[in-house]
Amino acid sequence: MVAGREAALPIVLAITGPKRSGKTSLCARLVQHCADMGLQLGGMLAPDRRRGDAKVGIDVVWLRDGQRHALARIVPRDQATTVGEYAFDHQVLDETLAVLLRDLARPLDLVLIDEIGRLELKRGGGYAAALDAIPSSPVPVVSVTVRPELVEILSQRVAPSPVRAFDVTDDPERMLAALLEIIRDATQMA
Repeated sequence: MVAGREAALPIVLAITGPKRSGKTSLCARLVQHCADMGLQLGGMLAPDRRRGDAKVGIDVVWLRDGQRHALARIVPRDQATTVGEYAFDHQVLDETLAVLLRDLARPLDLVLIDEIGRLELKRGGGYAAALDAIPSSPVPVVSVTVRPELVEILSQRVAPSPVRAFDVTDDPERMLAALLEIIRDATQMA
């Protein structure tokens, strides 16, 4: 770590786009490129869980050890839900929050949080405590997937850490290259 890095604020890369626009897919590619660069990664991805062509829920994959868990399932409209159409496994949610807090406290190169939404930003639940840990984290770059309408609230929540938003519906290849350049520059300074 370069002298002074511990005083620098993490850069927050907000990867935005509407529902099912490819945010998690772009993040998976970003993770693979960063791993190929030899960077130390933490955090989590939240890929769809599918049965055939149908989405039936969301899994969570912890990046430090590759463990995969069922995070949420889609429930019928007449059943009570936690958020939107999803019923969350609260034990997996709590364990994933612990993983995020642990990773944000370590001197990793990149921590990825896929995805932050209304639960965290409007209700203070889910992974909200991880957002509060970002400004004091030794990690130089934190990547967060978030819907476009929530980017401003995310920016306020992680202040004074700077937030740079990238819309996945723009040219994904150009976006991936820009994200990798920011990560490369930030980790070379660390």
